[in-house]
Amino acid sequence: MLVKQKARYILDLNAEERKEFLKSFDIVLSDCDGVIWLLAGPIPGAGNIINLFLQAGKKYKLISNNSMRSDDEYLDLLGKMGVQDIGNNDIVHPVKTITRYLQKHKPGQLVYSMGCDVFNDHLRKSGIEVQTLESRNDWTFSLLSKSLKPVEPVGAVIFDLSLNLSYAALVHAQQHLKNNPNTDFIVGATDENAPVTKDLVVIGPSGFIQLLKENTGKDPIVLGKPGPLLGKFLKEHFEIKDPKRAIFFGDALEQDIKFGNACGFQTLLMLSGATTKEQMLALPEEHKPDYYANNIEDLKQLFEQKM
Repeated sequence: MLVKQKARYILDLNAEERKEFLKSFDIVLSDCDGVIWLLAGPIPGAGNIINLFLQAGKKYKLISNNSMRSDDEYLDLLGKMGVQDIGNNDIVHPVKTITRYLQKHKPGQLVYSMGCDVFNDHLRKSGIEVQTLESRNDWTFSLLSKSLKPVEPVGAVIFDLSLNLSYAALVHAQQHLKNNPNTDFIVGATDENAPVTKDLVVIGPSGFIQLLKENTGKDPIVLGKPGPLLGKFLKEHFEIKDPKRAIFFGDALEQDIKFGNACGFQTLLMLSGATTKEQMLALPEEHKPDYYANNIEDLKQLFEQKM
């Protein structure tokens, strides 16, 4: 029988416990960056291991905070990894939940977006009118001031990861949020950092979100991980009746493990991305993952030794 102890190394389970572990869930909810690939490329063996879960009758769903990729790009990456039987409806990332929120709560309203081109294209194709700030290299405070008068009211200001984020874009967002009490502040990715390669982890969007919050007094509506609205969406979208029959794979303590624990899912931390073993062990017991692995390749041994 599985010992109810937090943060167990997955390969420390004995043969009987490994069998019980694999029987304990029906669906895998998996982060992408830091778990099955880094921004620079796939983690070795990840595609084969995803296929092992699928062949064992498990559902495998991708839950990412990265809307800089389109669904087609996600599927192309998976195809190159040899992954079979995963489609558009198996992939959830912030622009999808943000689109659903806007269609329900801000129908027909103009929104101001600081997302990337892929993100904004998805919104527009979904029938949402999107305003962005024109990219230019000659901003002065005089030009910035003129661009802010008048400011057309928008139903929402949306912040998501974009490599072309500018100071001027943040100022426009600040003014929208300060000048219109009915403008929602909506965010997708909230990560503190992003793993690019094994040895390169760069700053994430959380600091910019906090900056806007402090300068406008508006709390963000979080529609990516670890927002509770995303947890509700996942349970509805994937028809998860019993959260304990689902397991969340992630590499970030806040966005993945805290999120999975709060949703009632089992959780497994991969040490292949944004978190070290020392950081995990320093957590209070209730915030630790149920299990951890060095990387997704550790899970191959569960299938090899399960019989």
